[in-house]
Order: sequence, then C-alpha cells, then structure tokens
Amino acid sequence: MDGLTFGVVEKPVYVRRDDRGVFEELINTGRWESVIAGRMAEGAVMGHHYHHHTIVFFFLLEGRSRIITVDVDTKARHEYEIRAGQGFVFRPSEARAIIHREDVRFLMLKSHRFDPQAPDLIDYQVS
Repeated sequence: MDGLTFGVVEKPVYVRRDDRGVFEELINTGRWESVIAGRMAEGAVMGHHYHHHTIVFFFLLEGRSRIITVDVDTKARHEYEIRAGQGFVFRPSEARAIIHREDVRFLMLKSHRFDPQAPDLIDYQVS
C-alpha cells in the first residue's frame, strides 16, 4: 500500500470545523476492502491473532485502549496507548491484543475482506 505508515496514527490527517460541524479525514492512504464499525465494553480484549496478508487500520471514535503488538518473526514486543481521535495501522505478521480501558466506539478498515474459503487470520496469544 503506497505511502502507508504503520503504527500509531496520532490524529486525523485533516480536520475542518465550521458552523456546519466537523469533518475529519482519518487516513488518506491505502486501499480498503472492508469497513467495520463497532462498540466494545471496558475490559474487553480484541485480537490475539495476526494476518499473513491483511493490513488493518483501527481507529477510536470514543474511549481509550492499550495496544500490544508482537512481530511474529522477530518476537519484538511493543505497547501503545491510544484515545479517541487516534488509531493504529497493523502490519501483516504483527500479532495484536487491543485492551479497552474504557467503553469504546471504533472503526476498522481491512485491506482484504474476509474470505471463508481462504481465511487470513492466525491465532497468536499476545501477552
């Protein structure tokens, strides 16, 4: 994906505020086949897996989460905190656990839609 930067997305690429409201461009690189919106409760954990091919953009609309990543090849482990208005771009082969510190609303974009005939999701316990 040309021009895509992996890791924490500190803020939307562009924000316009005027008397009509707010317009936020969250990311402006990549090609996405799937868009998911969701809510999770405080304490819920998402992840404990990675993908061989799929790039995932996770963006918090509300709440706060801790993200733990593990590179499945090098075993390098990293932790990040994100809050509403921030996101994270996960590389393929980057296992993750997303621990919600508060109730959250999120958007998730995936470079490949789920294909039940060729699933691209590999279980991986992140600790």
